[in-house]
Amino acid sequence: MGLIKRQFRIEDTLWARWQRANNRAATNGSELIRRFIEEYTTKKEKELNIMAQVVETIARRDDFPIDGEAYVVGKVDDGRYFFAWGPSYPFADDVPSYQIEEGESGLSYHETEEDARKAFLEALRSEFETREPCKWYIDRVFIRNGEMYDCGFYLREDGIIEWHEPIPNGDVQEFPIEECTYEDGVPVDLDDGEAIGELIPSKKDRIKNIFLNLHRSDSDWSFAADKFVQWCISKDFQVESFDNFVEWLDDDRIDSVWDFWFGYGDDFEKFADDWVSDEEREEYLEYCREHA
Repeated sequence: MGLIKRQFRIEDTLWARWQRANNRAATNGSELIRRFIEEYTTKKEKELNIMAQVVETIARRDDFPIDGEAYVVGKVDDGRYFFAWGPSYPFADDVPSYQIEEGESGLSYHETEEDARKAFLEALRSEFETREPCKWYIDRVFIRNGEMYDCGFYLREDGIIEWHEPIPNGDVQEFPIEECTYEDGVPVDLDDGEAIGELIPSKKDRIKNIFLNLHRSDSDWSFAADKFVQWCISKDFQVESFDNFVEWLDDDRIDSVWDFWFGYGDDFEKFADDWVSDEEREEYLEYCREHA
């Protein structure tokens, strides 16, 4: 943030009173004037609905968190940086010059690009508290706090790096991307996943593919399990029971034999007791009766 010197015309008597009161209160006169100007400007910007021109888009996530919306970090013509979200401001060439924190679309202003990116990443990560982010494998080394991490890493959609220690049963460490750079000093960026990374199927997608590959075939699990698979597919996987199963199944068991579904035979009631949510139990059983 740059500083600009300005001169103001003011009566001698008022200036003397100002200095006396300022000295008595032991306040920073320059900061007080700056605050008065800022409060007045902010008030008038809202009253007059003054707009600012977007001169640069620095980072964006389209169709996020839902289709037709976006998260954007940008810069406006007065030099400030902003973070915008929703279906409106992220796509506009001119945005309100004041903060809007409520409503379908909003934006917050920041003095530095770093602060705007921080707001962007905090909002991004909060969205992934209830859903699994996509991730990409990037075959490059990165540096954090002066320490080099080699053998490649996973870049997640929530702005987190996963680094797997290259030894059997090694630890998995997680680092925010804002703390990491490549070997040449270039910061790791969210867009690097699509640009230079290899997309890794999510846990949910991996299980979906297993279900789809076994559709209408004998899985050797049990008839009740086969019907559960077919029922989930018929609902386009939009069922709580499938989500619960995805959450329950450990990653390292996805490609193993699912022996936990052995032994049910055609006992749909027993299978429903163990694997179907109470709210969806009758719907699953009705499907089984119709398609048995």
